Amino acid sequence: MSTLFGLGHVAQLHEIQRARLKCDQPGIGVEVEELIARLTSGGVAGKSNDPREIQAKRLWDLGVGRELGFENFAAWLESLPPVPEYPDDRQLSILVLVPDQSKIRIVKSCQLLGINFSGTDNTFVDARPDKALSGTYWMWCQDGSEYRGKKPEVCRDDLFPKENQIAMTAYEGLWLYAVDRSVLSRHYIDLPGSVLDVPGRDPRPGHVAYLELWGGGPKLHWDWAGRAYGGFGSASRGSEST
Repeated sequence: MSTLFGLGHVAQLHEIQRARLKCDQPGIGVEVEELIARLTSGGVAGKSNDPREIQAKRLWDLGVGRELGFENFAAWLESLPPVPEYPDDRQLSILVLVPDQSKIRIVKSCQLLGINFSGTDNTFVDARPDKALSGTYWMWCQDGSEYRGKKPEVCRDDLFPKENQIAMTAYEGLWLYAVDRSVLSRHYIDLPGSVLDVPGRDPRPGHVAYLELWGGGPKLHWDWAGRAYGGFGSASRGSEST
């Protein structure tokens, strides 16, 4: 695949816009302008082996930094906390940068990541709000591969506490997917740290979030916490803020 941009790409963009207009959808001018802004502000320049810079660039190229109010990549990178040391718990081997949820909510995050989600910013609440992390933070985590075929509620309430781990939330799961988009081709991810909220009623711990592939793309939804599926595994993170 060539690294050069050419007239063929322009033609493709034109066809995408024409298809949108036929479906009474808006043109792609906003998206193209956003891409140009990211390219001219340093977000995709150069190469690095520094995991902090690598993940910062990945999120910047998705538009996260600009959504959080940073004018250029350098300012976004400077704002990030240092990468925490590798944890003693070797099961938590995946490093993920999680943007400030108070400033970029779950619906917007799904849009940036191309994840289908029919809910709202208030669909889920934390199962353990006392363990919630704030601001932009790093987490060492595991993607659920070791817990395939186990009930999400058992992982959340029994297995994870024994390992001093916290069940991953729906929001955290989105950014795990941003780090490794191939993960859903190996297994789907239960996210029992988020439970379904029902207006006018107490949250329903029996319904938890999950990420799957549906219709050719990623989808965030919810299902019973007491069901176990062989192709699903519950994800978790370390219990301390990093």
